[in-house]
Amino acid sequence: MIRGGPTRDATEDRRRAVWCWLDRHLGRGSYSWLRGWLDPQREYTQRIYVRAVDRLLKPEVRWLDAGCGHRIFCKYALSSEEEQKRVRAVRLAVGCDLDAVALREHRSLHNRLECGLSALPFADESFDLITLNMVAEHLDEPDVVFGEFARVLSPGGSLVIHTPNAASYFVRLVRLGRKLLPKSLAFRLIKYREGRDPEDVFPAFYRANTRRDLSRLLTAVGFSGAHVSLLAEQPLFSFLAPLSAVELLLSRLLLLLGWRDFGACVILGVYQRLPRAVISTGTQETIRGVREPGTESGSDRSVRTTGPARAGLPLAREMSESVKSE
Repeated sequence: MIRGGPTRDATEDRRRAVWCWLDRHLGRGSYSWLRGWLDPQREYTQRIYVRAVDRLLKPEVRWLDAGCGHRIFCKYALSSEEEQKRVRAVRLAVGCDLDAVALREHRSLHNRLECGLSALPFADESFDLITLNMVAEHLDEPDVVFGEFARVLSPGGSLVIHTPNAASYFVRLVRLGRKLLPKSLAFRLIKYREGRDPEDVFPAFYRANTRRDLSRLLTAVGFSGAHVSLLAEQPLFSFLAPLSAVELLLSRLLLLLGWRDFGACVILGVYQRLPRAVISTGTQETIRGVREPGTESGSDRSVRTTGPARAGLPLAREMSESVKSE
C-alpha cells in the first residue's frame, strides 16, 4: 500500500500532463494557432466591442451599463484596472441588473441598482450612453426594454448592442443542441468550452437578434442605426482542432461569398437616439414622463441600490436633477 500510493499518484500525474498537452494543442488551446494559420484577421469580438465603447466615452458622458452582471467588459478583453479607468473617466457610470449576487461582486461600478430593464427607475434623458453586452438575447420583451432605453437616453445619445446573431449558423446550431441534448450534457459542454458554471447560463429568447429585428424594434422607438457590423467569432467547435479548422475555413468562405448574415455569429450595433423621439405605448403615442420607484408592482419593478453607502445613487427625478446640476 505504501509503495503503491506514490505509483498511483505518479500515474495520475502523467495522465493529467498528457491531457493538458492534448487540450492545449488539439483541444481548447488549438484555436490560437489555427486562427493564426487559417484566419489571422479574425479578432475576439469583445475587444472590438471595447473599442466601440471607447469611442463614445467622454468626460461629460452619463453612462448606463444595462444588465451589467459583475463586470462591464469581458475579463479576457480588458483587465479590472483598465475597466475602472474607463468608469472614472466619465461624469457618471451606473450599472443595473436583476442578479443581486453579481451586482455585489461587480469589479468596477460603485453605482449599482437591482432592477429590471423593462421599467428603469430613471427620469427621462438621464443618460448619454447605454451599453448592452451579450444581454439582448435574454430579453423576453425587447420592444418594451428598447422603449425604456429611448426614454432615459438624451437626444443624440448612443446605444451600443453586442449580441449573438440569431440568423447565423452558429446560433442555429446552439439552439438545436439545446433542444436535442440533455440539460446536464449541455451544461458540461458550456463549462468545458467557455468556463461558465450553470448559474451563469441564462435563458435566451433571441427576439432581437438579427439585423432586421434590431432595426425594426429600435426604429419604432426613435433610434437610427449609426453603425451596425456582423462579426465572425471563435468557432463553435473550437475545443476540437479538426472540427475547429473545418469551421474556420467554412465560415471564412461564407464571409468571402457575401453571406455575412449566415456566416457571422455576432452583431455589434451603435444606434443613435433621434431628437424628440415619440415612444408608442399601445394605441396611444406619448412621451413618457418621470417614473418614481415603486409606482408599479411586480418583481421586475423592484429597485434596490447595491454598493458602497457613500455612492448615494439618486433615482428617477432625483437623479435627473443631480446630473443636470453638475
